Amino acid sequence: MFPLISGIQEVTAAHRILEEIKEELRREDHDFNPDIPVGLMIEVPSAVMLADLLAKEADFFQHRHQ
Repeated sequence: MFPLISGIQEVTAAHRILEEIKEELRREDHDFNPDIPVGLMIEVPSAVMLADLLAKEADFFQHRHQ
């Protein structure tokens, strides 16, 4: 789950980091789920405004209860 996402660029960067970590795990021959679902936390107003675009970049959303 990626927290405090406020825009598409942040999601892209987070996905890039996730892929780098997956590659590192492969090189070190660790068992892991390469198809782990990726979620975004909808915590800031800009994420709400971009929810339709962000939905294309994630498997699920979670919002913060107040």
